[in-house]
Amino acid sequence: SHMNSVSLVPPNPLSSDPRFRPGNLMATLRNFNTIIIIDKESEKIVWQWGSDRLDGPHHGHMLPNGRIVVFDNGRQRGYSQVLELDPKNKKVEWEYGGKSYGEKNFFYSPTRGAVQLMPDGGYLVSDATNGLFFWVRRESKELRWYYQDPVIKKMKDDYMAEHGVIMPKNHRNRQLKVVASHRGLWLPTSFIKNILAAGGAPRSVP
Repeated sequence: SHMNSVSLVPPNPLSSDPRFRPGNLMATLRNFNTIIIIDKESEKIVWQWGSDRLDGPHHGHMLPNGRIVVFDNGRQRGYSQVLELDPKNKKVEWEYGGKSYGEKNFFYSPTRGAVQLMPDGGYLVSDATNGLFFWVRRESKELRWYYQDPVIKKMKDDYMAEHGVIMPKNHRNRQLKVVASHRGLWLPTSFIKNILAAGGAPRSVP
């Protein structure tokens, strides 16, 4: 099943429905292309979605507003997406990602990947295979911030120059002999200050 993430269902507006009760467990099963919710008391699966839409997903989790967000890798189709889902009607309410190389918003990470809700309502997306991290605004879908690991970028550029393609659809990092990042997280300044303070380091973080 390759369960790559497990999280607690947080307090949310849908909590009157026992399936979405805070404290239940949500898990993302990559090889089954499915996100599930397990009732903490009965230990039974009470909700699931994705087998007809997802393709190798990672990091599915529920937001405080009751929506579920997931990094959908697209291992077989050749492009990745971020999907935001209403779990009550199982309808995708928001998505981000282009469908072909060179298209605006295109990104593709066949393995790994993550998505994190940001303070402005947008998302920090981790394209692990390419060492790419970007903050996308929810309404306009424009990028607010962007960073790519220079070592991984050079390896990708060299592969593109030699083979003329960005990567094969059934990409495996070990076959291409490249490295990859895993997951980028935004941390508030207060968190960093506390870490530094605990280690006895100077607290002159802005």
